[in-house]
Amino acid sequence: MLKKETIKLWLLFTVIILILSISNRVFATTLTISVSTDKDSYNIDQEVKVKVKWSQEMQAAGFTLNYDANKIKFVSASIGDSFYNSETDGKIVVNWASFDDKDSTSIDFVFKTKEAGNCNISISNPKSFANKNLESPTDYDISTSATKKIEIKNADTIDTEKKDYNSGTEENNNQSNNNQSNNNQSDTNKETGKTTNSEKKDNTQATNGRIPQTGVEHIMPIILVIIISSIIFYKKYNNLSEI
Repeated sequence: MLKKETIKLWLLFTVIILILSISNRVFATTLTISVSTDKDSYNIDQEVKVKVKWSQEMQAAGFTLNYDANKIKFVSASIGDSFYNSETDGKIVVNWASFDDKDSTSIDFVFKTKEAGNCNISISNPKSFANKNLESPTDYDISTSATKKIEIKNADTIDTEKKDYNSGTEENNNQSNNNQSNNNQSDTNKETGKTTNSEKKDNTQATNGRIPQTGVEHIMPIILVIIISSIIFYKKYNNLSEI
């Protein structure tokens, strides 16, 4: 009888040790967890897409996502609502496990902006991460990239920035137009200079190829006087010869 009781106790102890060993299996690695957003700056009443990512494929994950409930509000997540608790403003407690044996390295969340200002989104209390072999990491690293800061701008700030931008654009356009006008004036002056030089060159060529009419006009009367004198002299000489 004592022997049977001893065997039962031994079997019970073995089962307990087996269950504890399976539930506490770990693999020697550090799991890095980070949080990121699709943008750094948002307008009021705009969606904010948040991604919580870890460095290895897992089939179970547990962590808390913290945010400023005055600046943004929670809308939805890429996992079923049975895997998270969002009843407390500013905090989403996640306990996710894959029921279809699919691995994952991230969970997506959607928020909506409410009020202007800076807002921090961060991760805390990582736990219950496990891979397909039900092995958990030995440590978690959330020291460097587990907090994301975003900026939310109000309409007045946006309108002022647009006005400043448009003003700067208008000034640049005016400056560009002035420069273009100066360039056009410079091109016009250059063309005028070219035309003047061309006219001067043409006048010089025409002058160099022209017959000196003024000299001929002075010589022609002298030639006529010589011819007339010669004719008169010839007639007189013939009359003297006949006598």
